[in-house]
Amino acid sequence: MTDNRQKQAMNIFLRATEVEGSQRTQLIQDECGTDTELRKEVESLLRHHTTKTLLAEELPTITAARSSKFPNREKRKTIMRQASAGLKRRQLALISVGIMVLVVIGTATWAFTRVRDSLRQSVRRQLETVLDAEIEALELWIDLQQADVAAWANDPEIRGLINQLDEAHRSNDQARTAQLNEQLMSLLVTVTNDDAFQGIAVVNRDGDFIGGSSQWTGAKINSAGEPYLNKLNNGKGFFAIPSLKRRFVVGIPSPVHNPSVALGAPVFRAENDDEVVGGLCFGFDADEEFARIFSVADFDNSGDTYAFASDALVISNISNTTNQRWVRELGLIDQDGQTALSFYIRDPGGNLTEGYVARVSAEQRPTRIVEFAVNNLENRTVTNVKGYRNYLGIEVVGAARWIDQLGLGVATEMSLQSAFEPLRYVTSAFLFLIISVVALAIGLMASALSLIRLNNRVGKAERLGAYELQELIGQGGMGRVYKATHAFLKRIAAIKLLDEMQTDTEHIARFEREVQLTCTLTHPNTIQIYDYGRTDSNVFYYAMEYLPGITLEQLITVSGNIGPARTVHLLSQVCSSLREAHYLGLIHRDIKPANLMLCNRGGIADFVKVLDFGIAKQISSEQELTHDNSIVGTPHYIAPERISGDLVVDARSDLYSVGCVAFFLLTGKTPFDASKPVQLFYQLLNEQAPRASTRTEQPIPTALDDLIDRCLQQDPDQRPQNAEEMLEILDALANEYPWSQADAIGWQEEFASELSDQMDESSSA
Repeated sequence: MTDNRQKQAMNIFLRATEVEGSQRTQLIQDECGTDTELRKEVESLLRHHTTKTLLAEELPTITAARSSKFPNREKRKTIMRQASAGLKRRQLALISVGIMVLVVIGTATWAFTRVRDSLRQSVRRQLETVLDAEIEALELWIDLQQADVAAWANDPEIRGLINQLDEAHRSNDQARTAQLNEQLMSLLVTVTNDDAFQGIAVVNRDGDFIGGSSQWTGAKINSAGEPYLNKLNNGKGFFAIPSLKRRFVVGIPSPVHNPSVALGAPVFRAENDDEVVGGLCFGFDADEEFARIFSVADFDNSGDTYAFASDALVISNISNTTNQRWVRELGLIDQDGQTALSFYIRDPGGNLTEGYVARVSAEQRPTRIVEFAVNNLENRTVTNVKGYRNYLGIEVVGAARWIDQLGLGVATEMSLQSAFEPLRYVTSAFLFLIISVVALAIGLMASALSLIRLNNRVGKAERLGAYELQELIGQGGMGRVYKATHAFLKRIAAIKLLDEMQTDTEHIARFEREVQLTCTLTHPNTIQIYDYGRTDSNVFYYAMEYLPGITLEQLITVSGNIGPARTVHLLSQVCSSLREAHYLGLIHRDIKPANLMLCNRGGIADFVKVLDFGIAKQISSEQELTHDNSIVGTPHYIAPERISGDLVVDARSDLYSVGCVAFFLLTGKTPFDASKPVQLFYQLLNEQAPRASTRTEQPIPTALDDLIDRCLQQDPDQRPQNAEEMLEILDALANEYPWSQADAIGWQEEFASELSDQMDESSSA
C-alpha cells in the first residue's frame, strides 16, 4: 500500500474510532466504497485497536459522536481524576499504617531497651561487687603475710643473728656463717614447717644471699631484682607476684618448680633502727595460698576469677573448674599441670570449645577486658557488660582492675548467655511483636500497592508520540526506561524518560544532547534512535531500539572471564562503533561493561551494541555541562587525564576505557581494585596498571596482552592513537584466534538458563 493510501486508511480509522455500531459500519461503507483493499486495512486497524493504544500526537483527532464503549478524552480524564483521588486515599492509608508501625515498633524498642539496660546495670553491680570482694581479700592476705614477715624480721633474736651473719659474710668467715645460719633456721622452724613453704632467704644491702634455705647459697640478686632490693634498703617490705622461678636471682639454677609468691621485710642494725642491714624474705607456694583466695568467687556456674600480670600471663589458678578442664583438653596447659603461669589471657578469635582453630600466635592481643585494665593505671574498675571473648573464645561479660602497687590485675567473668538469661524471653516476645507488626504492614502495603499499580495503568495511559508504554525495564542515573510498542507499526521499542527529579536546565540539556549526538551515529554497533519529543506534562523522552540481551558485565557474571578469541571479537565491534563516533568528533566518556549490550541482531549472535552516549562530548567543544566540576563517568574505567584535568580529553580516553573492558573480560577483574574513590583515583594517577596476563591463569596472546597494556598507559601518547589503529591489531588477532557464529550459538545453548535469568534483569539502556 502506498503512503497516500496508508494516510487515507489512517484518516478513516481515526474517524471510525469516534463512533461505533451501525454508525461505524456506515462510515466505512461511505468512505471506502468498493475499494476492498482500503476497507480491509481500516478494519485491520480497528481490530487491533484498544483503549490502551496511544495514538501519535502529530495525527489529527476527529471529534465525532461520543462512544459509550471506548471512553473519549473527557471520559479518560474523569477516570484519571477518580483514580488519582483513590490513590490519595490509599496514600493516606499507607501513611497511617506507617505511622502505626513506627509507633508500635518505637514503643516496643523503648521498653526492650529499658529492660535490657536495667539488666545490664544489675549484672554490672554483681560483677563489680564480686571483684571488690576478691581484691579486698587479696589485699588483706598480702597485708597479713607482710605483717608476719615484718614481725619475724623485727624479732630481737632473729635481728641479732642476721646482723652477725652480715658481719661473718663480710669477713668471709664461712664456718661462722654456717653456724649462725643454722641457729637462724632453728628459730624459723614454724615457718619452714608450713605446707606452703618454699624457702627462706636472707640478703644484705649488696644483694648477696648470706643465709636462709640451703638452695640459695651463693646466689645474688641481679638487675631484675633490684626494685625489690631497693625497697628493702629503703626500709620497706615488698610483695612479688607469683612466678615459676626467681628471675631476679643469679648464680644458681632455680630450685622452684611450682608457682610461688615472695614477701620480704627489711632487717635493721641491732643498735640503730634507722640503718638497714639487709632483708628477710619468705617464699610460699602460690597454689596453696595465693590461688586459694580466688576460689571463693563461685557466684555463678559460669563464673571465673583469676589474677594476671602486665603481659596477660595468668598468675593464679582460674576458679572455674569447667574452664580448667577445657584448657587442659584444648592443650593450652599440660593435663596434670596447674593453670597458674601456664598460659596467657588472649583472645583466640573464635570459640575454641566449639571447634574453632585459632590462626594466631601467643603474641596476639589480650582479651578486651584485660587489655583495658592493664592500660588503666588509676586502679579503677573496668567493666564490660556488652560481651567479649574470653581466653576460650566464649562470649562473656566481666570486670577487671589493675592494682599498680601490687603489679597485678584481677578479673572476674561470667558467660554472656548466663548473665542475660532473663532477657531471652523478653527478646523473643519483642521479636514476635516486631515480626507480627511488619507482616501486617507488608500485607496492607502489598494490597495498597496492587491498587496503585492498577491506578498507574490508567493514570499513565498518556501519549508518548506513537508509543504505548508497557512496563518499566530499567532505571539509570538520568531517567527511566520502558518497554513500549508503536501504535501502528507494532514495533517494540525502548522509551527513555528524563527523571522528574532532574528537570533542571543542565539535565534536560544533557538528555537532549544524548539523543542528538546518538542520532548522528549510523554504525550498526551503535544503538539506534527512532524518535524523541516531550509529553503533555513536559517530560522529555526518546524512543530507541529494544535490545533483549545481556551486558558484558552480566556476561562475566554468567560465565566468568572469557577467552582471548571471544574478547577480540567483542572488542572489534566496540572499536568499530567508536571509530565512527571519533571520526564525527564525539567521545563517549563512559565506556564500561554495563554500557555494552550483547544480543542477537539480524540472525547474528554475539552482536555488540554501544549504549548511553548521554555523557558524550564533542571533541571540538570547550563547554562542559557539568558546571559543578564533577567527574562524569565510572571510576574503575576512567582514564587518568579525566581525573587530573591536566591534559586534553580526546578519543584516546575512550581507548583507555576499552583497555579496562578488555582487562575485565579476560580476568574478571578491573585493573585497580581499590574500593574507595579517593584510593582508586590515587592508583589511577600514580600507579601503572598491571598487565592482564598477571591477573589470570589463562594464557593471553602476547599481541593482545601488549595491546591492552598500551591502552592502559597513563600517558595518552603511549596508547593507540585512534580506534582504527586498534582495529588493525584486532583484525590480525581475529585471523589467528577466530570466534565463529557456531561458537557463539554453542555458548548460548550451554548457558541458556543463566542467560534467561540475566535477561529478565537487563534493559536496553
